[in-house]
Amino acid sequence: QIAGSWDTRTVAARWAYRNEQGQILGYACRFNLPDGGKEVLPQVYGEANGKPRWQWKSFPVPRPLYGLDRLSASTTDDFVLVCEGEKTADAAQRLLTDAVAISWPGGSRAVHKADFRPLAGKPVVIWPDADRCGYEAAIGVAEALASMGTTVHIVLPPASDKSGWDLADAEADGWDSA
Repeated sequence: QIAGSWDTRTVAARWAYRNEQGQILGYACRFNLPDGGKEVLPQVYGEANGKPRWQWKSFPVPRPLYGLDRLSASTTDDFVLVCEGEKTADAAQRLLTDAVAISWPGGSRAVHKADFRPLAGKPVVIWPDADRCGYEAAIGVAEALASMGTTVHIVLPPASDKSGWDLADAEADGWDSA
């Protein structure tokens, strides 16, 4: 059983990280903060004080990608769309059904901790959040993939969009796959 709260807050959203066979590796849990902000914490199963249990701690490095199960089920015609954040990857998957939308745990500053090896040799497009951190994360992902010989394209979000805009916002704005 996974704990339903952390501190005094309730989990507002939870995304399951699965391996290629669909088995749960852990979760990313979103907490809404009293000031309107958010905090996303990883939850993994492991041993603590000699007992196996769920813990609020990061995935071990190299960290798995969110969407590995989707990736393993994809066809050779599918391209991989790398987004920042699980919520955005899920929205992107709904918007772009001919893609396999994935993300990595830990946000823009944790790109270097993710295991991008499952993307080697696949057609990859990166769609960053519309802010400096998003662009820097996209460059980090592109560099990691280029070091494996993978060709990468980066989409620049529309310049008119507000800072931080992403494909989850696009879905909320009414974009669709048509």
